[in-house]
Amino acid sequence: MLVILAAIRLLVLPTDGPDPAASGKLIAALEQVMTDTLFPERLVGRIEVRLSPPGADVYLDDKLEIEDAPAVVSLENIHAGRHTLRITKPGHKDFIAIVHVPFKGASVLDAKLRPEK
Repeated sequence: MLVILAAIRLLVLPTDGPDPAASGKLIAALEQVMTDTLFPERLVGRIEVRLSPPGADVYLDDKLEIEDAPAVVSLENIHAGRHTLRITKPGHKDFIAIVHVPFKGASVLDAKLRPEK
């Protein structure tokens, strides 16, 4: 990757005198694109859930993430993209949502569990 970045720097710098500000911004943008492409595991965000009532189990993509969750839950370092969130608590109907996790951002949900009849 360093060799590629060095080559980009040579190609980006104009021959009639560099504009350091413009060249620096372009190089930073190219480095970010290359990092995102070569290291997709770094493309993460988070999910924040306000849970009512607390004490439920929180699953993300069918994997138990939090048992007996408090009223506010934050799932960190979640790969950006679509995920299935399921929240279960005995005596209540399951809460299920398809959540889009934005890169470097957060999806915020209010999960109100309804009692079973």
